[in-house]
Amino acid sequence: MSTGLPAIYRVQDAAKALDVTVAWMERKAKARAIPVRIIGGRYAWTEDDLAQIVAASLQEPAAPTAPRPRKPRATAVSGPPAAPVLTARKRRR
Repeated sequence: MSTGLPAIYRVQDAAKALDVTVAWMERKAKARAIPVRIIGGRYAWTEDDLAQIVAASLQEPAAPTAPRPRKPRATAVSGPPAAPVLTARKRRR
């Protein structure tokens, strides 16, 4: 007997269908970051809702970027190494 109503997924079933944790589903639903229905005080999703979640999670590949120019290497200075400059601290009182 068909009622014409869509199949309803509770949080455990929806999480399993999307291969995510129940905590993730509840956190995103509470923040209204994903489509969600509240039926009888509980979160519920239809197949269309789950399809929207999957579609929204698509990440397009990033466009290739040009390599950054390298910093020029320091060239060795010929001659004796420079002596370090020493400075005295101020006297404490």
